Amino acid sequence: MSREPRDGEPRAIVFDYHLLGLGPAESDARNVLSALGPSARAAFLEAYGPLDRRALLLDAPLGLLVALREASGRRLMPGWAEAVLDAVRNGELELRLHEALAVV
Repeated sequence: MSREPRDGEPRAIVFDYHLLGLGPAESDARNVLSALGPSARAAFLEAYGPLDRRALLLDAPLGLLVALREASGRRLMPGWAEAVLDAVRNGELELRLHEALAVV
C-alpha cells in the first residue's frame, strides 16, 4: 500500500502480505507499528503521513476481534494472544466498540 503526501512523492510503502486483502491504511499501519520500537515507530509515522482518526477508532475493535479469531483457530493459544485476551477481560474491547459505534 502506498500513501502519497500532498507533494505527490511517496514517503512510505507497506507490503502487507498477511491475508492478502485490501483494507484501510490504518489497519496496515497498526500491524506495522505493533512490531516497531519507539524510534522506528516515530520514523515510520513521520514517513507514512497522517492517519484518519475515524478509521483508527473503527479499526481498534476490529483488530482485536481479528486477532482473537486468528488465535482461536490454532491448536495451542499463542503467547501473543494473551494481550488480546487481557483486552477482553479488562473491558478494553468493550470500550473500543463503544468508541467505534460513536463515529459510525
